[in-house]
Amino acid sequence: MASCQKCGAEVAKDARFCRVCGTPVGTPSPPAPEVTQAEVAAASGTFCPYCGAELVPPPKAAKKCPHCGEKIHLRRVAGADERRLMTEAEAAENDKAWERYHTYNRLRRDYGVTDADYDRERAELAAKWGCEPSPADVLWRWANGRSAQLGGQGDWQGLGVLTFTMALQLYEEGRDHFKLSQVARKYELLAMQREEKNQPYKIRVRVLGVCPESRALEGRLYTIEEALEEMPIPRADCTWQTSARGSKSGRGWCACTYTEELQF
Repeated sequence: MASCQKCGAEVAKDARFCRVCGTPVGTPSPPAPEVTQAEVAAASGTFCPYCGAELVPPPKAAKKCPHCGEKIHLRRVAGADERRLMTEAEAAENDKAWERYHTYNRLRRDYGVTDADYDRERAELAAKWGCEPSPADVLWRWANGRSAQLGGQGDWQGLGVLTFTMALQLYEEGRDHFKLSQVARKYELLAMQREEKNQPYKIRVRVLGVCPESRALEGRLYTIEEALEEMPIPRADCTWQTSARGSKSGRGWCACTYTEELQF
């Protein structure tokens, strides 16, 4: 019994058409499409993504193609372990994809944003702006809405945690984070003040200095009211840099904090 040249189904000897796909019996299979040099390059990663010429040895960093002179970039594909040679435009798009990948993962890990939350915020921003928002834009929209919700509930502790994390986000982006860091400490103190009002003891806070600028405050005791008025930390002149942002310059991240001391 013969087989259909298109779908492979068995056909009767005297059949004129395949009973499965209707192809006339005896019709040869269409030729496989030719593989272009660019497709070979994408598959092997050892060919120039511009002209398709083989590169021996494969480049280990960005360099100009010795055949066409175009600059080739070596990148790890966003969200994968594969490394690939890319054109300038492909590398730029891949870098944006990595930014989206990291920001989206952080939304889920650090903020507990669900897929439904993300999709809702993204869709509302896209409708408002008429273009696709970045994950960072989605993050800030969600955080602002969450802050308003926590503020309405009077949840100072939750606000402190959220605001602190958003300040760290600004720091990692190389933007000024001081005011938000200060607000985060204020919420922390307000949470302590609420705790103090409901307990038969007084709370004093001791500064734990980390950055050089705050070490003079190390061990100093404040009442909650004094700390709220003076706001000794974070320091606006802090120079301490955390590994979260690598070696980037700019205002430091004041990692100094308060520890409670109960006075009965």
